[in-house]
Amino acid sequence: MARSRWPSSCRRARVSGPAVDRHRLRYWGRKSEVAYRALLGLAYDWYRPGATRFPVSGSQAQKWVQSRDPVHYAPYSPERIVELCYPTSTYARRRTLVARAWAVVRKLDAAGDLRLVGRRILPPVDDLGVEV
Repeated sequence: MARSRWPSSCRRARVSGPAVDRHRLRYWGRKSEVAYRALLGLAYDWYRPGATRFPVSGSQAQKWVQSRDPVHYAPYSPERIVELCYPTSTYARRRTLVARAWAVVRKLDAAGDLRLVGRRILPPVDDLGVEV
């Protein structure tokens, strides 16, 4: 058996938890810090086993898939969208923050980094895998 050229600490480990596309995150980090924060927050919001992720039956290893059904995702209220995009803001004009946050979410939707269904924000289709 050939030895790996990477030390054991650098080898790919089995990870459970939210996944973020580093290339897209790096891109948005340069373009918009608000979009960067929104993508990070959404990755954690979308990873809720039993609520937005469900086990697939019929496989030996337990595999979880993301739901495509908008019912499994809570709608975003004005307060919640501001918390997602501007978590540490002390800006007093909440209407302005809400409008800016939704503009960023629409921009991410147009770029294909998420899906917007009414006031619900869903993962992009290519990240979903099997439909539940």
